[in-house]
Amino acid sequence: MRVSWPEFALLDEAGFGSYEKRALVTLAVHGVSDAATLCRDGDIPTSKIYAAMEKLARLGLVEVRRSRPQLYAALPPEPLIDRLNAIARERADTFADASAGLRAAFEKLPH
Repeated sequence: MRVSWPEFALLDEAGFGSYEKRALVTLAVHGVSDAATLCRDGDIPTSKIYAAMEKLARLGLVEVRRSRPQLYAALPPEPLIDRLNAIARERADTFADASAGLRAAFEKLPH
């Protein structure tokens, strides 16, 4: 699989680990895939693939198809990017909401 990984560097900034990023991009190449194919083509250790796919599914970035073997389906680019943007906004909002406590902690420090 030929992928220009620098084009996907924004996923690093969004908080995705290497295996999650590789799984998401590899799945986008295949459309629908099982874990073994994602491991092989994405150069992901078998011990890491299920945790990566669970996180991506929990975030709504992939669809899980209950079958034997379990299959994963990629979202089309437009809804995928929309979901990534929503996740980024949710994280920013959560940080902003919690920042009052952080401000208070900084204000308590000796001057």
